[in-house]
Amino acid sequence: MPQQPQLPVVQVDAPKIDIAVFQQLEPEKRREFVGNAVYPLIQAKLGDQAGRVTGMIIDENVVDIARLLSDHAYFNQQVNEAYRLLVLQPAQTPLQSQ
Repeated sequence: MPQQPQLPVVQVDAPKIDIAVFQQLEPEKRREFVGNAVYPLIQAKLGDQAGRVTGMIIDENVVDIARLLSDHAYFNQQVNEAYRLLVLQPAQTPLQSQ
């Protein structure tokens, strides 16, 4: 069985968001607010993959957004997990993605 390649652990700066401001936003505005705050931090480390990784980590059905904003270790764990999933997923051809 082939081994999975080891990916380096990425350390991304913690987002600087006032959690009280986040909590006052309407639910439909929260995802965009968080995405705008974390995308540049992720892009600085992951370049072209930043958009997809950001989208993956701000999915409120999967990630605790309040914890993502307040716990730096959790934030980095989520970034690294999303990046690992993205890099290790098999490339899909247009026919496979339908």
